[in-house]
Amino acid sequence: MPGENFTKEPKEVLHARSSIHSHSQLATQREQGLQRSTGEGRGHSLTNVCQLGFPNIGNTCFMNATLQCLLSLTCFWTPIIAQQASWMDTASSQMLRCLAELQQARLSSSKKQKKQLLRALKSCLSARCPAFDGYDQEDAHEFLMLILLQLKEEGEALRTSCVSSICPVEHFEFQLKSVRTCTSCGLQVSRVEDFNHLSLNLRSTLAHSLHAYFQECPPTGLYRLHGVVSHLGNSLDSGHYISDVAEGEGDSWLTFNDSEVSHMNESAVLKRRAKTAYLLFYVRSGAEENNPPFWNWDHRAVTPCP
Repeated sequence: MPGENFTKEPKEVLHARSSIHSHSQLATQREQGLQRSTGEGRGHSLTNVCQLGFPNIGNTCFMNATLQCLLSLTCFWTPIIAQQASWMDTASSQMLRCLAELQQARLSSSKKQKKQLLRALKSCLSARCPAFDGYDQEDAHEFLMLILLQLKEEGEALRTSCVSSICPVEHFEFQLKSVRTCTSCGLQVSRVEDFNHLSLNLRSTLAHSLHAYFQECPPTGLYRLHGVVSHLGNSLDSGHYISDVAEGEGDSWLTFNDSEVSHMNESAVLKRRAKTAYLLFYVRSGAEENNPPFWNWDHRAVTPCP
């Protein structure tokens, strides 16, 4: 065909990769209902949230920051933990096993245990992608995509072996319908594909960003900003990754800087990450209702950091 025009029809959106940021843009998104959600945390007691941090085992801030956002999504980790019996003895479920063990160790004060689990996860990933075998700084988005791909393949393998399971990646996926139109004869050919992220240039609001991306068919509904992975540094080859995750229904967020965990209010997150935000995690409004908070997977309460 001499030319093509594309229109895309989304089903749902959860994770976006951004390249343009400003404080006013992020703040406007918050005001329009694009708010953060962690699974609606309630009270705090017992274990200090500072223990939620992950130690850096050698230029692995990209991994730690991304994992903190992933494991704080109850719609992601709940199926993994709840279905352990179905995949526990399955040799092909290595990534599921790594993530389950890491989630269960999040509230542990043992850095040694966490280092062992992080090395196991990194080894599992590098078996698929040798680039992650060393200790060079890697891209957080590439890491996330490889994690989701491996989890999806493990989920499909379980279903092939007649094991009934819910793949945690399903909550990330949506469908885009591409329509190609021949500029000469007008013939249209459509194709539906599965996606798990969007690469957006942020405009004044997320709604405007999505409208610019989809052109004719922007998605509807409210999405809450749940987590942000930020890259600090001016070079693509160096720098440092950190993440911020909404702690509950109030104004409090948690900032994860490897093993260090601190509190920050929402306005400070929006201001400080305006120019450094790299991965943005959104949750469709209502999608996480009636689920336990991410730091309370085993129903132990948590005390906030000082």
